[in-house]
Amino acid sequence: MKPNLFDYATSELSQDAFLCWLLKWGEAGLHSVNQELHRGATRFIHKIFSLHDYTLDETVHQVRIIRQSKGLDVLAIINEKYAILIEDKTFTSEHSGQLERYLEEIKTNVVTRDYIPLPIYYKIIEQSNHRST
Repeated sequence: MKPNLFDYATSELSQDAFLCWLLKWGEAGLHSVNQELHRGATRFIHKIFSLHDYTLDETVHQVRIIRQSKGLDVLAIINEKYAILIEDKTFTSEHSGQLERYLEEIKTNVVTRDYIPLPIYYKIIEQSNHRST
C-alpha cells in the first residue's frame, strides 16, 4: 500500500497547513523553483475553479493565504480577485451551515466583498456529497 501523508498528519490543522503550502506553490514565480510542485498546485487551483464552472484565464501572480479566520479553515485570495474558501474536514462532516456562513462573511466583509467566492469542502476520508437534493 502506498504511504499516505494523512496517516501521519491526522489533525485538521496539519491538513490545513498542507493545503496552504500547496496553494502558495501556484504562484507563477515559483515555477522556476520547482516545476512539479507548481504544476500540481495550479492543477489544484484550476480544479477548484472548475467545480464552480469557472475558468481561470489569467496567470496566478499572487496567492495570499489566511488561516483560521472567523472559523474558516483556509482562505486563499488569488490575484486579489478570487476568494477560495476551504472548509477542511478530516473525520467529521459538514454541520450547522458552516460554509454558507463563511461565504456570507466573505460577501459582506468590506475587504473581500468584491472577490469572486469559490467555496469548497475538502475532506480526505469518507467523502460525501454536500449538494442539496
